[in-house]
Amino acid sequence: MTEQTESIEWPSGRPRLTHMGINVIDIDRMVEFYTKVLGLSVSDFGFSDRLQSRLAFLTSDPSAHHQVVMVDTRPAGSESTINQISFSVPSLDDLRAANRRLIDAGIETNPINHGNAWSVYFPDPEGNLLEIYLDAPFYVPQPQGEPLDLSLGDSVDSEEMRLVYEYSIEEDLPVLLHCGHGGVYRSGDQVQLCDPAQWTRRTCSRSAQTSSMSRPSSRIV
Repeated sequence: MTEQTESIEWPSGRPRLTHMGINVIDIDRMVEFYTKVLGLSVSDFGFSDRLQSRLAFLTSDPSAHHQVVMVDTRPAGSESTINQISFSVPSLDDLRAANRRLIDAGIETNPINHGNAWSVYFPDPEGNLLEIYLDAPFYVPQPQGEPLDLSLGDSVDSEEMRLVYEYSIEEDLPVLLHCGHGGVYRSGDQVQLCDPAQWTRRTCSRSAQTSSMSRPSSRIV
């Protein structure tokens, strides 16, 4: 790409990712999983003369015709080439509910804390890795991932704050990341609690300075 190309401005905004297509082996089985387990709806289903394949269009947004397109062109027995497909939820209660729903359906889940998001990973029937996640209001340098205990509550008690503060001193972290309904901020010998909105402003403004920061507390829920 040339400098001239990079300098061209987008008249109304940059391209925005809105949907994706995946090749599938058994389209009926995959549609059943994505609708019954994940709650998506089929907006269209048909045959493409151009592709000589069946296509399913699915969405979880009534204003979007489709967010996922399935095409039955994947050879039987082939391995998935998808790194992950991610779906967001609005709250921790919804993340817990999704995890329980998957377990009740006999699907093994892997809850992970990324610090800046809480995630539940699991496979679909054809081995594609899926993620249901909730964004956290904190900045945490990535990659970062530790086991997430979804049985813990949302609040953070004073003992937890003390352990977090001691960890920040031990690791000499100017900003220590913790979640729940607030966070801990430390600069030198000063420590204070702040709400998520304040935390987001603080950490984002410091993100360039904290790229080499060590991992946060192992308990973030």
